[in-house]
Amino acid sequence: MSQIYSDIDLCEALSEISVDNKMDYYSIAYVAKRFPIEICGNGLF
Repeated sequence: MSQIYSDIDLCEALSEISVDNKMDYYSIAYVAKRFPIEICGNGLF
């Protein structure tokens, strides 16, 4: 069974970008690819 991702999961993944740590691009992309680009853009900005 596949996991259902919510907007909260997307926000948590995108918040990795603003933290001053080494980013795990794979984990961010793993969640973000399940959302339309417009939603990712809104969540990022």
